[in-house]
Amino acid sequence: LQTALYPECFKTHEACPETVTHVQNYIQICGIIVGMLLFGFLGDVIGRRWGSRTVASIMLSGTILLTFAPLVANPATFLNFYIFAATWYGFGVGGEYPMASSSAAERSQADDKLRHRRGEQVVLTFSGQGMGNFVNGCVIIIFMAIFGMTGPKLDKTASRNVLMIQFAVGAAVSVFLVLWRYFKLQESKVWEQEKKDFEEVTEKELHKSKRFMTANAFYNFWPRLTATSLAWVVNDFAFYGNKPFQSTFIALLYPKAH
Repeated sequence: LQTALYPECFKTHEACPETVTHVQNYIQICGIIVGMLLFGFLGDVIGRRWGSRTVASIMLSGTILLTFAPLVANPATFLNFYIFAATWYGFGVGGEYPMASSSAAERSQADDKLRHRRGEQVVLTFSGQGMGNFVNGCVIIIFMAIFGMTGPKLDKTASRNVLMIQFAVGAAVSVFLVLWRYFKLQESKVWEQEKKDFEEVTEKELHKSKRFMTANAFYNFWPRLTATSLAWVVNDFAFYGNKPFQSTFIALLYPKAH
């Protein structure tokens, strides 16, 4: 779709360096990594409610930027704008990972009926990404069919419309997410209690700094933390490693595909 809309940027590379056009394939993942690390820390400081509100707002602003990006006339300007918007959106998506997973785990811990299904609730949170990718693909296919783009050549105006619509759908979901989190979402009772206990045990009873409890947790639970971290590294190595080279794999499997 981008090639049909800006051929001088993504096909002939007259307006954009080819190396720069490839940046959009992985820059969002860079934003995701930074978002994970930052909000993994901030979530324990500002709480689950404000952490969730913040990342939802970032994702909403990112989808709005992406929705209007195809209206940019200049190809080089579009590429730079799109790269920034995708990075910003990825930053919000990365922050959603620790916020959503910790909220799911603590929600299960606070509910007797869900306590034995804690792992299931956390995994379901991450499975939403796969469902989102599937729905996004369906939206693109459906609207390409609606605009009559079923042949080898894609119309420039129709390509722009499909690009905008797919991001607009994501923006609509983000609007609902932001409204729900600002008006309905309550703070995690488990996080509030653990924060209170953490401060009381370290400062009032043990007379230690807050760093002592963190170091003590690493000392006693490092085997679990190491195993869990390595499992996620292996999973993400295959998942995210496939994303930047997805088009290359498809081209090798189906060289005649347009």
